[in-house]
Amino acid sequence: MIDEVMNLRLTLVVLGCVILATGCGDGTGDVSGTLFFATATGQAKRGGDVEVILVPATARFDKALAALQGEMAQELGPIKGDPEASDSVKMKYRGEALSLLHRHNARTTRTDANGSYVFKDVPIGRALVLAEWSTLEPMGSSWHDVHYVWFLPVEVKRGENRLDLSGSSARGAFCPRRWEPGGPCN
Repeated sequence: MIDEVMNLRLTLVVLGCVILATGCGDGTGDVSGTLFFATATGQAKRGGDVEVILVPATARFDKALAALQGEMAQELGPIKGDPEASDSVKMKYRGEALSLLHRHNARTTRTDANGSYVFKDVPIGRALVLAEWSTLEPMGSSWHDVHYVWFLPVEVKRGENRLDLSGSSARGAFCPRRWEPGGPCN
């Protein structure tokens, strides 16, 4: 009996060493990118000093996020035609979404002056990157607040992983309504 236990322990130790050596699900990679978009006048604009958040996309996180999005959709249903009430609900859920991210081990960084960001040593697997940026844009003879939200998946592999946040990849997961018809936050 003692020999069997010793053999089982030795087998488990060897198996553990093989798993560690082969990197089954083990390891890290870096996630980096640039935050930029084209203005209404066609100029490229980079987002400097913008907070970027990365959170591991676990099944537990996905379930909690889906529940939160469902609650928000249910609350928005009856007030769909009231922009101010909708904005209020979306801002409430924006705060709850940020809280959810931080409860699920989110990491944060800020873009540099060129709009570049990097997360070092991110565990291999699926993750989500979130960033928000508001800017004033000319439209006709006046200026308007344009609000961009990125909430994008990235499959982290060993080494470098690139995810640029551009105006065309922005979406409005928890974004208040803005002036731009059909834009990223409607």
